[in-house]
Amino acid sequence: MYENPMDNAKVLRKELKEVLNLNNRKVSVTADYHSINVTLKDENADIDKVRDMAMKYEQISRCPRTYEVLQGGNTFVHVSRA
Repeated sequence: MYENPMDNAKVLRKELKEVLNLNNRKVSVTADYHSINVTLKDENADIDKVRDMAMKYEQISRCPRTYEVLQGGNTFVHVSRA
């Protein structure tokens, strides 16, 4: 089922603040129609924990036979440091 990446980014932003105490000064969460981008601004933030939390919002449809990425309805998640 397709979920809007922009709505998921809002939920992720809230989760990061509540669970890891990462506010908008420490992390940037942006989204468009196809992806969620998480950029850590705080060098002390645990990127692995952030990646684990963010990756649950990734949705990629693949062909069951060739495992090729299918077009439409995919949400890609990117986590990086500033």
